[in-house]
Amino acid sequence: MYHVPCRYEQNYVTSTLDGLPCSDTTLSGTLGYLANILYNSNNIDCAGGPVTTAMEVEVGEQLCEMIGYETYNTHKPWVHITCGGTIGNIEALWAAQNIKFFPLVVQKVMTENPGLISFPDDEASIFYQIYDTEKVSFQNITEVSIWNAINMDIDCTVDMAKSIGNHMNGEKFNKLIDKYSLSSLGWYNFMKMYKLEEAPVVICSAACHYSLLKAMVLLGLGKDQLIQVPTDEHDRLNAQELDKTLSDCVERKIPVISVVSIQGSTEFGAMDPLEDIIILREKYMKKGLYFSVHVDAAFGGYFSCILRENNDLSISQDNPEEKWVDSMLSNYTRNQLNFLKMADSVTIDPHKYGFVPLSAGAICYRNGLMKHFVKLKASYIDHGFNESMGIYGIEGSRQSAAVVSVLLSHNVIGLDKCGYGIILEHCLLGSKMMYCNWLTIAKDEDNFVCFPVMPLPKGTTLEYAKTFIKKFITGKSFEDITQTKNTLEFLRGIGSDTVMTPFLVNFKTGDVLNDNIEKCNKLNVEIHRRLSLVNTRQNNKRKPLSAT
Repeated sequence: MYHVPCRYEQNYVTSTLDGLPCSDTTLSGTLGYLANILYNSNNIDCAGGPVTTAMEVEVGEQLCEMIGYETYNTHKPWVHITCGGTIGNIEALWAAQNIKFFPLVVQKVMTENPGLISFPDDEASIFYQIYDTEKVSFQNITEVSIWNAINMDIDCTVDMAKSIGNHMNGEKFNKLIDKYSLSSLGWYNFMKMYKLEEAPVVICSAACHYSLLKAMVLLGLGKDQLIQVPTDEHDRLNAQELDKTLSDCVERKIPVISVVSIQGSTEFGAMDPLEDIIILREKYMKKGLYFSVHVDAAFGGYFSCILRENNDLSISQDNPEEKWVDSMLSNYTRNQLNFLKMADSVTIDPHKYGFVPLSAGAICYRNGLMKHFVKLKASYIDHGFNESMGIYGIEGSRQSAAVVSVLLSHNVIGLDKCGYGIILEHCLLGSKMMYCNWLTIAKDEDNFVCFPVMPLPKGTTLEYAKTFIKKFITGKSFEDITQTKNTLEFLRGIGSDTVMTPFLVNFKTGDVLNDNIEKCNKLNVEIHRRLSLVNTRQNNKRKPLSAT
């Protein structure tokens, strides 16, 4: 672990540099959790948690601001806390799936119930912009083709539900919609009724979290409908391969529910090219194929704090221990974080790099009305007129200690480059130092070699990197490293996009390096076994390596 001082608390925050993100928690986060768990309030409803429900709304607003969602635009964002990123990812795909096929249901209701909804002759809300082979037209929802109906953008679909609901009794409309909806019919009957020939897919990178496979199973889509696009040498989704996959979907008329961008993969800390994904969404929308963009930023979401300026004049900026201002974020990573605000939904885990106690995840919707597509009320609860979190998403009863923990930690530390930002900068620096360590740990006379998984920057040779590390980094003080621009520039260019530093070991005989993959894999599995705590009866102090 790499210990970093937190300016706002009299303790040390720690972050692991590889493997499962597991860290010490902030004092404020722990205090907030313990204070609330004593009262066991339930955020299923504002009556069960009147104070903590308001706190959850506030936490949501903070997270929206952190990732760049505009809280005062036409489509106001919305967030709720979950027990973790897995639930957030499943819910995001659930919402995207229901929104994707909603226009088909509206079309059927209006076609089979003529005169049910009376629109003025000049009512624009029943006409929608349709892209078809680069041509744009405005069509009445009752006349739109099946393919075009399932390829409307999210805001258009959400506005459709709102505008039609304004012209008729909401309860009657909802009953008709529910009768023909995917939620009521199930996939087999829905595809049969609407004459859908190709099952829909979700697209992600091969480095995706296994929660996406869980989502595909639970939503009834099936694991085979999750298309995993190959990654590049940096373990990021290959945008060129994604382009080919989308082109194939257009040609074969395969509905794409969502493209998922991983911002901080579990194994590699890699950030997919979100900017390219957003560009491809615009490209294929003009070809008649639309998909939502969901971002799994459970791991990397909090790194957005590094991009945010601190505007609190009451906080002193003159602490000599914090004169280090050169960010360890690469320009690539910084750019992907800037595009989070363009995604339709984002999963974030405060219990990872928000450093609060388990379990605390969050699902953020750019258009807050998306929450109504995963809404189910309990008949035995009077949800009242205030915000009730439990009617949306997967979880019903929800402990609120995580909410208080996150809110207090946010308010004490700050979601900007002078708060969480400086903590994460230290974590980034620590991971770069570990990368240097793996690269130089083996001496020439040793019978093994060690390589970080992430390649060196283009144009940087292995010999140059080793020489530079031994001369300017190994054994140098924190001040020497952070005050030398050439050193900082070198460190910024190496390692993963975030803080993971995976490595592999191979053996050699003399100067001959082993070229048998199976033997190399066996060696690394054995190293992992010997350094891992595999059961509760083992004493971790008897392990030959302790990274602390």
